[in-house]
Amino acid sequence: MAEEGEGVVRRCEGKSELSRLFSSGQENDEMSDIYTDFLDVQRWLASGRARPPTMRNRELLDCNAAELQPTQMTSFIERSLPIVRENRRRILSNFDAELLMPISGNCLVYLPQFTLSDGIAESLSSGFFDVHNCPGWDTWIGRLRLCEGADALISWIPDELLGLVNSGLNSNAERCLLWADDLPEDATMIKVLLGDRNGSGFDSEAIS
Repeated sequence: MAEEGEGVVRRCEGKSELSRLFSSGQENDEMSDIYTDFLDVQRWLASGRARPPTMRNRELLDCNAAELQPTQMTSFIERSLPIVRENRRRILSNFDAELLMPISGNCLVYLPQFTLSDGIAESLSSGFFDVHNCPGWDTWIGRLRLCEGADALISWIPDELLGLVNSGLNSNAERCLLWADDLPEDATMIKVLLGDRNGSGFDSEAIS
């Protein structure tokens, strides 16, 4: 039986649908601390605790999402993201923040409601994406609630993994994975991050 909030997965129909899903006016309490979460991800990547190529350090989350059904991925992310955040901040508290330099990269967007879970991206990305096309939680920034009950998981991909991630993304026929550069202009919160690819110059007032 499907869990509450689950639905039927399908292919994203392109920019017109993305524009509708990312229309402004959505309340996103979980993204209110996006700048803190963004910096935490960069510090985590700089700390050497991330686990490439899968980017799934069990200190942050100890689970196997491959056992889930595709329609369970939205609720899985909703449950798991607070655990990842809490464990990441706890571990990072043992590091000197001044010594953790920003990590250049790019924002990746995962739309779990569209995944077909065919495992192709998993194979081509050496496991960075799992069978459901979900990126490794070492890179997770936050979750954005969209229109029509849709969700987006935002991750930060360091430069060293861009080629590997692109290999998986380019095989993603259902379009549940895309770079934030390809989002419509409505996606203000994510677009702000794109101006801070080297970890400087982030305008926190732009998302308030």
